[in-house]
Amino acid sequence: MTWQEITINRQTLYEEIWKEPMTTVSKRYDLSDVGLRKICIKLDIPIPNRGYWTKLKNGKVVAKESLPKSELPDTYIHTLNIPVIDEEFEKRVSTARLSRSLLFPIKFEYENTADGTMRNKEVKQIQKISEKLKVVDGAVSLTRNTWVDINISPCSLQRTLILLDRFVSAIKQVGGSFNLDRIPSQTDSTYRRDKTIDRCYFELHREKYYIRVKERIRCEPITEDVSPGVFKQPKDSNSYRKPVLRTLNSNKYNYAPSGKLHLMVCYVGCNSGLNTTEDTSATRIEDKLDAFILRVEEFSLRRKIEVEIREEKRLERERQSQAWRVQKAQKDALLKKLKTFVFMARKLDRAESLRRFVRCARNHPKLNAELMKDLELAEFMADWLDPLVARSWPEVDDVSDHDPAYKYSW
Repeated sequence: MTWQEITINRQTLYEEIWKEPMTTVSKRYDLSDVGLRKICIKLDIPIPNRGYWTKLKNGKVVAKESLPKSELPDTYIHTLNIPVIDEEFEKRVSTARLSRSLLFPIKFEYENTADGTMRNKEVKQIQKISEKLKVVDGAVSLTRNTWVDINISPCSLQRTLILLDRFVSAIKQVGGSFNLDRIPSQTDSTYRRDKTIDRCYFELHREKYYIRVKERIRCEPITEDVSPGVFKQPKDSNSYRKPVLRTLNSNKYNYAPSGKLHLMVCYVGCNSGLNTTEDTSATRIEDKLDAFILRVEEFSLRRKIEVEIREEKRLERERQSQAWRVQKAQKDALLKKLKTFVFMARKLDRAESLRRFVRCARNHPKLNAELMKDLELAEFMADWLDPLVARSWPEVDDVSDHDPAYKYSW
């Protein structure tokens, strides 16, 4: 997403809203008619009354309000949030969608068996496990690291199994596969699942998912009328205490299944859902299952292409980084060599400076006799400084800068 600011002129907006309806002008500014109306109020622009355009359409003459003078600003800055479209990504998605539409039909094929048995082994496994489940709080729950989590009433179990069988058949038609390596055991917790344990899942475009099927079950507490009994006549009173009926809340509940199922596809390893569908008063899940699976497949396909593009960009960054590291190493080596040459050039300049001094001193007519004796030493020093000669000077080279009797921490 990117932000873009547009400037709305007061006079221009006044002419537009009196020339065309508010709903038409608002689309031009990517606003709702209510939002544009608020901007008109801020800019003190008169708005056509209700029925203005109807009267104008029927040929009636309607007076147009003039724009009054106002001390408010003549412009209004509106910020738009514009989505940025990745052309490369959309092109690859379109190519994949075109090839995908040729691989499988949009209408998934599924026929119920005559004896009511399930067609897919994945659902047969769930059916075998569900036969051993107990009814707890009016529902049977299956959360044993299978590829589906179930929390439904017993009367909706058969419908759920048929729904899952249709789901499995459709997933296989769009190229999905099921992994059943993780077989639920009796030690798996029914109410709490260890996330570190791998679970069964179905894979679609390299993404791993599992399913949750839940049913809305109404829970109503059961109240009981409890009579405390007849109390004895008190000795100090002639009155008689009548028995009182009290309503006490018991720990018993009445569970009424609604028959409305809720289906959710979730990522493996987290509780976040990818897509959901549920029964409504108008339609059932069976009628929306094909479109639901297409949405899941579409999202998985886009997610796969996003991962591929991200991986390609990462490899490209690594390639650029590797090329930069090679160039940087070459650069550092050249700079190091340059530093060495600069150091040698400075030593050579010092050596040449000493030699010039020796030549000038010897040609000087009034040279000091004591200095004349040190000219040979100066020539020796020049050879010692000259990196091209690099003459040894034991009296200097072999003497350390630190006292050997003391140890320095640095």
